Order: sequence, then structure tokens, then C-alpha cells
Amino acid sequence: MAGSLSRLIRITCTSALLFSFTAVADQQGRQQLQDQFAEKNRQQHEQMLQSERQWREDSQKSANEYHEQIQRQIKEQEDTTTRIQNEAIATHEKRDAEAREAARQKREQAGDPERN
Repeated sequence: MAGSLSRLIRITCTSALLFSFTAVADQQGRQQLQDQFAEKNRQQHEQMLQSERQWREDSQKSANEYHEQIQRQIKEQEDTTTRIQNEAIATHEKRDAEAREAARQKREQAGDPERN
């Protein structure tokens, strides 16, 4: 019976040892999986942040370009308006000068020297 008891104790100890090794290996495997998932999540989060930063930069760049385009269009419109106004003023002044000259010539032809 002593041999049987000793054998039973060895089997029990061996089983307990194997169980503890299995438990440790299982825990290490779980920890490794958790670490892998955590790293993958960190990488995905970083990619998401990078994509968000890139989107913000692209949006800002696009908004700046659009603003510059609008500013150029406004400047062109102002320049065109100023040019048209200057041309209109010049045309008006020319017509006024021509009308005064025509009136002066009429007075001269009519012989009205006092109005010259």
C-alpha cells in the first residue's frame, strides 16, 4: 500500500505540476493575446488620428485656396469696376469738352464775342 500511496502522491504532484504549467502557459498566452490586441488597437488609433490630421490639413488647405480664389475674384471685380468707372468718367469728360467746344464754336459763328 505504501508503494501505491507513493505512486498516487507522485501522480498527484505531477498532475498538479502539469496543471500549474498549463495554467501559467494559458495565462501567458492570454497576456500575449491581450498585448497583441492592445498593440493593434494602438496602431489603429494612431492611424485614425493620422487620417484625421491629414483630413484637417487637407480641409484647411482647401479652405485657404478657396479663400485666396475668392479674394482674387473680388480683386479682379474691383479692378474691372474701377476701370469701367474711369473709362466712363473719361468718356463723360471728353463729351463735356466736345460739347463746350461745339458751343464755343457756335457762339463764334453766331458772332457773340462777349460770351467767348
